[in-house]
Amino acid sequence: MAFSFSGRNLPTVLRVCRAVVWAQTVYTFFAGIFVVLTALLLGGSLPFHDGTVSGGGAAMLGLVYVTAALVLGWLGVALGRRAPWARTGIVVVEVFLAVILVYRAFDLSVATAINVAFCAAIVVLLFIPETQRVLEGTPQA
Repeated sequence: MAFSFSGRNLPTVLRVCRAVVWAQTVYTFFAGIFVVLTALLLGGSLPFHDGTVSGGGAAMLGLVYVTAALVLGWLGVALGRRAPWARTGIVVVEVFLAVILVYRAFDLSVATAINVAFCAAIVVLLFIPETQRVLEGTPQA
């Protein structure tokens, strides 16, 4: 059998959820790369909790984002293959990203709005009844 990112044919709700997961993956990955490059090449600083973080600390934060993005992408592939455990893994990563977002700087920026929208959409899509049926393998009623 040839390798396929999607595995079997997927219902629409799972395709949409997987697409949103991959969109957040790309967004988080490039945000992390941007933070690392800004910290290392330009010496920039980021707001972090009650102060700022720069240099190695900012680069470390960027690497955390890149790592979370890679994990989220891998879980997106598993979701496309209808792995039931992928839902739990994705929710864990979403909670992790939300905690970092709130702890880093609770501001009302466009980036915060985009991240919150991604997190909310993914969690809602993962727990609607049709997605649960598909992931659990139960036939439709």
